[in-house]
Order: sequence, then structure tokens, then C-alpha cells
Amino acid sequence: MDFLANKIMIHFHETGGKSVLEMKKDIESFLRVNGGIRKAKVGENIDPKFMMKAYKYCEQLKNMGFLLDFGNHRKVPILGNKYINLGNDLRIGEYGGYDFLLQGFQLIQKSFSDSVLKVVVQDKIGDYGIGTCFLVGENLIVTAKHCIENFSKVVITDYKGNHIIPERIIISQDPKIDIAVIKTKKKVFQKGKHFIFGEPEVLEEVLTMGFPPLATFDAIQINDTAHINSIQKCSKGNIVAQERRYGDSVDYIILNARVKGGNSGGPVINKFGTVVGIIVNMLPDIKQPEKFDELGYGIAISSNETIKIIENDYKNENCEFIPFKMLDDGFGTVL
Repeated sequence: MDFLANKIMIHFHETGGKSVLEMKKDIESFLRVNGGIRKAKVGENIDPKFMMKAYKYCEQLKNMGFLLDFGNHRKVPILGNKYINLGNDLRIGEYGGYDFLLQGFQLIQKSFSDSVLKVVVQDKIGDYGIGTCFLVGENLIVTAKHCIENFSKVVITDYKGNHIIPERIIISQDPKIDIAVIKTKKKVFQKGKHFIFGEPEVLEEVLTMGFPPLATFDAIQINDTAHINSIQKCSKGNIVAQERRYGDSVDYIILNARVKGGNSGGPVINKFGTVVGIIVNMLPDIKQPEKFDELGYGIAISSNETIKIIENDYKNENCEFIPFKMLDDGFGTVL
């Protein structure tokens, strides 16, 4: 994908130490570098749509505090506008984070719709359930531990409908951390876009993606504006608290997105497109603990816990593994 905002951030990046007159980078120089100005038989042609889009992005990034406006010393409207970026995050830019920030959750959903997968399970008595998992590497899948543990059959398929073959299923030594990382034997997700992790912030707007059970529908996609799509459910919400439970050592996130059981194991995504948490549960009702809270609050575990599991697996320390057996159409975690 061609990330225009990232190109703008790179073009206007300066390390400092220059005077305003020494700064030659303006919108015209950006257009020349990126094909917005082309030679013609007589003079040059400027692509007006590209120019206006670049100008719009520059102004948005300026208003968000990512670019500084250094005026227009050439007195040439738009083309002479100078900007400077003193703090470019290359990792976020290459990932598409600045473009996600400007274009919103619709671009995030479109970019990652194939990176959030169904987990279909069958228990010991033959009943079926559904959960969610998501990609964080060519052969790494993250989900909630309870979505795959102690099931007769677990089915996760790749883009082509092939069943994934786990090499190992890694979990934390802390039983309270409801996260599992599945490492596949082959790099079956090389073509897909993989999530990266970020830090959660209280009151930031987030997106959840998953597969909740909906009556008369089979894993359709829904978002807060009521657009019916397909494949996943997407919900916008806000992180309303970031706390630890009493006596607990795990970082939890409480969010007001509309989550249901099938969302478990799904990602909580911020406006940069980074995963800040993994959905693991819904809040119980205070008066009737056997029922779920009607306000729709969900519980997620901070993505920091997932990072720890992946890093500890590489170090071969502080990890445990869920045993499994391969089946013709998936794998089982009840041996």
C-alpha cells in the first residue's frame, strides 16, 4: 500500500540546526520527488489532485502536531508552503500508522480484514464455539488462551482455507494471563499484513475486530455506524480505564466497545493501527454475577503481556506450552 502521510513525514524530516532560509523543503519539492510534477512539451504539468491531497495531509499533520509550519517565503500559494518534522517514527510510518491516523478506522479495517481470523472449537461433548485470533508475524498468531485450551478440536484456516499446523502453542507461566501465541510450522501468512503492538492510553478511541455469535448470522462484520459487512465484527469504543484487578499482577484494559463472547482473542486497535490489547472477557453484572454487564464493557489484557510471551519464547525462558495433537481438520488440545 502506498502510504502518502509516511512519505510526507520522511520528506519533511530534519535533524535540526538549519535556519529557516536553509530549509528548502516545501510542497513543490515534495511533488517533484513523488511524481506530482512532470515535464511537458512546454514547461511542466502539476497534478492538481495530488497537490491538494498532499496539502490537505500536511495541514492535518500540522494540526495534530506532527509537522511544524515554517511559512511561505516564496509567496507561491500552496506550492511554497514549508513544513518541518523533527520527530519522525520510522516504524510507525512504514507500518502505515500516520495514514491510519488521518484516514481513520475504515482504512485500518480494510488493511487488516484478512489478518483477523476465526477460531472454531468443539468441546468434549460435541458443542461448537467461536473465538478470534490475529496475525503478528509470518508464522505467529495471537489469541486468548481460553479460546483454544481443553478443546477436542480447534480449527484455524489460512487465506486459502488450509488448516494451520502449529509448531508450538506458547503461554505464560502466570495462569492469570489469558493469552496464547501459536507458532506455525510454515510461514503461511507471508502475504498478509501483520499487526504491531502499541501502548494503550486512557480515553483513546479504539477499534475491536472479532467474530461474535449473532443470531441468524454467520460471522458478519459490524461497526458502530451500522454498516453490515462480512467476515469480522468491528466495534469502535474508548478505553475508559487501565487498571490492575485487586491482588492481580496483570495489566487489564476496560473498554466500552460492544464485545461478545466470540470477540475473545481479538485485537484492540488504536488510531495508529497498533494493537494495544487482547480481548479476554466481558464484565459481569454487579448484582447478578452470573450475567454479563448490560452496558457492554469489555476486558482486555495489555499487549505488553503478549510481547513478554513472544520475547520469552525466543529466550526459551518463563514460558509454558499447551500440548496438542494434530487432526485431519485441525488440532486438539484435549489429549
